[in-house]
Amino acid sequence: MEVDIRFPKVADLILADSNSWNTNLLQSLFEPALVKKICCIPLAKSKPPDMVIWRHDNTGVYSPKSVCGGINVPAKCKKKNFWRLLNNFIPNFANLMQRRLQVRNCCPMCEEGVDSTEHFIISCSWTRQVLDELRLSFPLTLQSLDYKQAVTQHFMQIDEQGKMKLVLTYWSLWYARNQFIIEGVPLSKHKSLAFIRSHYAELEALNKPPSNHLVVNHGVWSTPAANSIKINFDTHFMSSINKSVSGVIARNFLGQILGACAYPHLSVADPFVAEAKACEMVVSFAIELGFRQIQVEGDSLSIIKKLNSTIADKSVLSPIVNDIISMRDSFEIITFTHVGRLGNEAAHELARSAAQFVPPHYWFGTVPEVVERVVQRDLAP
Repeated sequence: MEVDIRFPKVADLILADSNSWNTNLLQSLFEPALVKKICCIPLAKSKPPDMVIWRHDNTGVYSPKSVCGGINVPAKCKKKNFWRLLNNFIPNFANLMQRRLQVRNCCPMCEEGVDSTEHFIISCSWTRQVLDELRLSFPLTLQSLDYKQAVTQHFMQIDEQGKMKLVLTYWSLWYARNQFIIEGVPLSKHKSLAFIRSHYAELEALNKPPSNHLVVNHGVWSTPAANSIKINFDTHFMSSINKSVSGVIARNFLGQILGACAYPHLSVADPFVAEAKACEMVVSFAIELGFRQIQVEGDSLSIIKKLNSTIADKSVLSPIVNDIISMRDSFEIITFTHVGRLGNEAAHELARSAAQFVPPHYWFGTVPEVVERVVQRDLAP
């Protein structure tokens, strides 16, 4: 592949005056599908300093675990691994021998039997020791059955939490087995149990209600304080054309509409970027109208949490988040609150009904009739 060395930096592909991608230049360098993907990457107007980000970990920082499968492996990946295990789609030595590979078909964990799926799940003494410690062992009546039957019947007898624990346990045991074979990491029952229990703690934390300081309103829309303006936002995302429309509506303590807008955005990668752009539109709209004290409400928990966090965001939304944060100084008071769909219905209806608009639309003191009906319903006792 021939490399064009005239443009060694990403900044060379951006128009400095408009802070947008140089589409003409991109089209001369890349194929159309790639140009479309590049144009969907949001750019920060606030010009934050460059930072190194590892996209495969929630912290944004590289670690070996994020590559080879540490605690942060998504649950769906663990479930997929368990499905492969149950259906004998794993590269144990018995399966490798069937593919005519020269291997020593002996269980590397207990060295007491062949390295088959059934042995790993039911018969391996190493597996059974760990399961006994965790009180997940199969009843004796099931240990004589085919492994798939045994697991199926066992699943029917335990609750959802127990099912997930079993999935996490077998995934962790398979991970320990592969570390031993591939990397030479010695097997340690103590370390394996600690590793598995850390997964259990993570699972229990996910099932607990959030205990952070984030303000959440799950009910209907409520009026703001007397000196404040409440601005709700939502978005309508059209994935087929990578377009979104932001719906923004500002109301005072009497519930009166002070202003609203429907703003289209092109080259939007996904719903998360669409929600972030809608929130950014709220802040820009409030500055244009001269509001000094505002309460921003939206039903996008991800963007609201990022704006209330004290930790620098390193996700793909960081350019938009940084732009919103950079505009905070334009207000005396600005808060960001997550609200349920019932409390955000007017903004949702505005974004949905304005999806056909091409240029931005603004309203002052009024809104389209379909949105007005929602506003009146919000004010009903």
